[in-house]
Amino acid sequence: KLTGRGLYHLTVEAQCGEARAKAETWVAVVFTPSPPSENSPWGIFYTPHIWFDKGNPEGPRWAAIQHRLLGASWTRLNFWAHSFEKVTIARREKPSVSAEYPTWRQYARELRKEGIFIFGEIAQCPRELSSRPDDRQEAGDAGPVFNRVKPSDYCLWDSLMEKLAADFRDEIHVWEIWNEANLQDRYWTGTVEDFAELVEHTSGAIRRGNPEARIAAAGFVNGHAFADRLLTLGMGKHIDILSVHYTDENPGAIDDWKKLLEKHKLPLPIWNSEEKSEVPIRNIAGGIERSFKFIHVSIGYPEYRPLVRKDWTVLPSGILFSVGAHCIGSGKSVGHSDKVKGYDVQFFRRDKEIIGVFDPAQRTGDVRLFGPVAAKATLTAERLTPPGPGVKPIDSRPRVTDVWGRSRPLAIENGRAIVPLSGSMLFVNGCRKLDVLSAEIDAAASGARAFEAESGRFSKGFGVSNKKNFSGGRILEIWAKDDPGPDGYWAELKFIVPRAGRYEILFSGNSLARLKPPRSLSPFKWRIDDGEEREAKGVLPVISGIAGAPEGLSVLGTEALSQGEHTFRLTLSGRRDEPDKYYALWFDVIGLRPAGEELK
Repeated sequence: KLTGRGLYHLTVEAQCGEARAKAETWVAVVFTPSPPSENSPWGIFYTPHIWFDKGNPEGPRWAAIQHRLLGASWTRLNFWAHSFEKVTIARREKPSVSAEYPTWRQYARELRKEGIFIFGEIAQCPRELSSRPDDRQEAGDAGPVFNRVKPSDYCLWDSLMEKLAADFRDEIHVWEIWNEANLQDRYWTGTVEDFAELVEHTSGAIRRGNPEARIAAAGFVNGHAFADRLLTLGMGKHIDILSVHYTDENPGAIDDWKKLLEKHKLPLPIWNSEEKSEVPIRNIAGGIERSFKFIHVSIGYPEYRPLVRKDWTVLPSGILFSVGAHCIGSGKSVGHSDKVKGYDVQFFRRDKEIIGVFDPAQRTGDVRLFGPVAAKATLTAERLTPPGPGVKPIDSRPRVTDVWGRSRPLAIENGRAIVPLSGSMLFVNGCRKLDVLSAEIDAAASGARAFEAESGRFSKGFGVSNKKNFSGGRILEIWAKDDPGPDGYWAELKFIVPRAGRYEILFSGNSLARLKPPRSLSPFKWRIDDGEEREAKGVLPVISGIAGAPEGLSVLGTEALSQGEHTFRLTLSGRRDEPDKYYALWFDVIGLRPAGEELK
């Protein structure tokens, strides 16, 4: 018998004579999900089953059911070039295009059966319509150039888009045009003017196919200057929603997007169609209407913490997503607290209930890697009585829920309650009044130490930049086109070892997972003092969810170090592969952690 909500690893072993058999699986026990709501902020980036379980005829149904059981109300269903399984061009007096997409139609139907709302995305141009049909050059997961350029004939393209919108009129009412177009020669290869033209044509064609459709563009990841140029060219009059990516880990970008819309006098809502955070509290607090967790199935991208494995079993991130969807639901932001060191604390209102969320992946305020962290918080709280409409009495009791969905009562005495903090996200429910009165620092915090790169010496080419959410708000950065001098591009800093022993050497800045080919940052070698020079590898473990390290901590290696002062030196060993061929790297901190110790 399973003991309650959580994630369980089950093993069955059998033996008959000399024959042995063993089977393993994972079982997730989650909250009973609320019915999907069009107003819900909770969405998931859809993973087509043909990418990982093609022979399973139940794949489309399982994907839809999992969306619902995990608590999602929305999915982002991308239409890539291969989604159009057959494209036929009719060369008449008025040329037209027809297409077949039976697999995607099945996806849409199964999703709607479960009540899931669909955010359809036009992600690529089919080769048959491409303006560069013979250009096969690829860039990472973006595919060949012929899929990421403008069409050769907008008459044909418009015909396809109009038919697509009409064919999915009953299932898809919101369409997004393209993905991360601001990344040079990645998902879009062309000029800003070309892209503005693409949005105008695509928007008009979709509206002809479905006059009720709403249009979003263009999944910008940062790229405020690129979007500014598009809006200056008039893109705003062709869209109903501005779509952006990865703002929860960089909440300052939300304000930047709002300011850009104000500049162009566009009262548009903002949706985040690709988000890393399982529980995007900063998106919700910042007024982002929808967030779509990247990605449903673990087909790669481990640093983005997918929700389920390829065998459809749930990962810890999937449990956390479901807990957030249940505990926060469609709650609206009503404030925050900066009294809890090392945590972002946000409050949300759902009907008469005030919900508190404590997130140790701090992204706001004075963020310091391995800085002081609170051990417990004292709250002012009042119980929610009586329950709101449709709320069971048990769900109205004050309680604290952890990342596994396990709840315990919140004891309130004389309007006060104490919540121990363990370094994981916590949710407080069942209160009609809730705030932080005070917090106590953890005296036995991690023995890890951080040393800021910008405090050291560095070669020409490197410079100090202000970067929100990184430790101290500043980093050391290089973005150089020219080759370096004879000593290369380098940076070094002094650090102090408190006592002799073995230490893990931790790198904070860019995630070194980006060193996997094609590299989106420069490779580098490193050494300590006059020791052996080592190359940083793209297969290094990356630790996520640490305040002050928004791209994660990469473990360079383990070293035996004597007590006292040492020097860490980093030297770039080449250019990156994409999106340009520059020398490029963000370097924020070198951390030391006693080998075998867990980070808090």
